[in-house]
Amino acid sequence: MSLDQLNSLKQQQQNRLESLSVQYNAFKDAKDRLSLAKESLATIPTDGEGGQEIMIPLTESLYAPGKIVDPNKILVELGAG
Repeated sequence: MSLDQLNSLKQQQQNRLESLSVQYNAFKDAKDRLSLAKESLATIPTDGEGGQEIMIPLTESLYAPGKIVDPNKILVELGAG
């Protein structure tokens, strides 16, 4: 292989490594969000009929009061990014 071909191959591999690093960090962040959600869900008692008051996030800085109707049916959205 010529020097130009080797440099081109090196650049391709560096780009691939950078892309994989970005994907790895995204998966790591998603795993961290999932772990936090699991910890939060573990604090909700599931042996009652619900009625526990909570704050529901509407945006990053806006919350609304709410109540858990059925503690065995809770939807958690981890987001896209």
